[in-house]
Amino acid sequence: MDWFNVQIRPRLSVGLGLGFGYNQQDGSPDSINQQYQGRVSWRATDKISFQLGGGLQDQEYLSGGASDLVTPILNAGIQYQPFDHTQLSLNVSRTVSPSTFQNQATEATSITGGLNQRLLGRLTLVLSGGYSTTDYIATFSGLSTGRSDDTYNFGARLSFPFLQRGTVSLIYQYSKNISSQSGFAASSNAFGFNSRQVGFEVGWSY
Repeated sequence: MDWFNVQIRPRLSVGLGLGFGYNQQDGSPDSINQQYQGRVSWRATDKISFQLGGGLQDQEYLSGGASDLVTPILNAGIQYQPFDHTQLSLNVSRTVSPSTFQNQATEATSITGGLNQRLLGRLTLVLSGGYSTTDYIATFSGLSTGRSDDTYNFGARLSFPFLQRGTVSLIYQYSKNISSQSGFAASSNAFGFNSRQVGFEVGWSY
C-alpha cells in the first residue's frame, strides 16, 4: 500500500491509498490484487478518537477459470480514554485473503473490543475479546465450498514490573470455532475447535 495523506486540521486527517499484491499458493491458482482505499482519522477530544478506512479489493486469478473477486474492505476503530490509566477500544474490519485450503479464498468480518487498565499503580491488565465470521470462496471454476465459520475469542494479560527494567506477564487465551461444514468425518462440526492456552512472558528493556 502507498498512501497520500492530508492534514486538514490539527485533529483531522484524510488519505487516499493504492495497493498491489501477488499471492502464490501451492496447489491453488496464483492471484494478483489491487486495493483502492480512503481513510479518515479524527481526534474528537483529548479522550476520544476515531479511525475509518475502506474501499474495494479486486482479486484476479491467473488460472482456474474463476471470475475476479471484487469485494468491499473495511477497517474502523474508536478509542476512548475516560481516565489517565484506562483505555477502551472497539474495532471492526472486513478483509479478503487466501485460505489455508487449496483453491479457496476467505472473506472475514470481525469485531473486537479491548480494555487496558492500570491497577494498584504498578500492574497492567489488558482484556480483549471478539467475534468473526469467515466465508470460504472457491478460486477454481466449478468448485463449490459453501463453508462459513464463526469464531469467538477472549484474551487476558496481567503484567507487573520488576527490577526497574523487567516485566512479567501472565497470559490466558480462549477461542472457539464453529463451522457450517462437517468435513470428511461424520461429525457435524469436524472443522470446529475449542482452544485454551495459558502461559507467561518475561521481558527486559534496555
